[in-house]
Amino acid sequence: LVPIRLELEWEMYKLRDTFTWNLAETAITPQIFASHLCADFRLPREPFEREIVNAVQKQLTEAQLSASYTDHLADRLMPLKDFSNPSDELRLVIKLDITLDSIQLVDQFEWDISDLNNSPEAFAEAFAAELGLTGEFVTAISHSIREQIDFYTRSLCILGYAPGRGIADEELRRDFLPPLQEPFRTDTADDFTPALNQLAAEEVERHDREHEREIRRKRRQTKGR
Repeated sequence: LVPIRLELEWEMYKLRDTFTWNLAETAITPQIFASHLCADFRLPREPFEREIVNAVQKQLTEAQLSASYTDHLADRLMPLKDFSNPSDELRLVIKLDITLDSIQLVDQFEWDISDLNNSPEAFAEAFAAELGLTGEFVTAISHSIREQIDFYTRSLCILGYAPGRGIADEELRRDFLPPLQEPFRTDTADDFTPALNQLAAEEVERHDREHEREIRRKRRQTKGR
């Protein structure tokens, strides 16, 4: 599944949406999807239909690289991984900062991207159920997790990473956590506790601007590696 993000503006219209796309999908094309999306939201077909198709196709093309790399890891490299060796883990901190309507969800947790059995969708469903969040949050949570996983997977792919070799790029290596020595870490419990905040209208607007800047920054980072 590929995390897709749409952020389009034209005259008085502004479209922002996030969803996941099956890279193996053959029945629904970006053109068909764009046509239905414009109809559902009553958007002008020109230029939105064309821009939606371009945005989806661009992100799917970029995802092909990390998808091929993930398959390579699963088929050839991951069987070589020593699961008893903590240094073979690729643990990083996933950060959630999601605002729907005026409700903001903030949380962070560790995620091992070297374990291909970890499912963002299954995690999001269980997590949202525990907090009593709506289905919209389930989609947003899983999308955010996949977006961050994809960012690091693509970076590792560009560097030609393989289990046991270490990460050559110092800046990228700092983003991954050191081997876990102690499973019980009560001193950091407060930092890894979900928070739900009710935001005022101006806070929502400020949060949106900051989120857009962060997305652009990460895209520049990926291209720069």
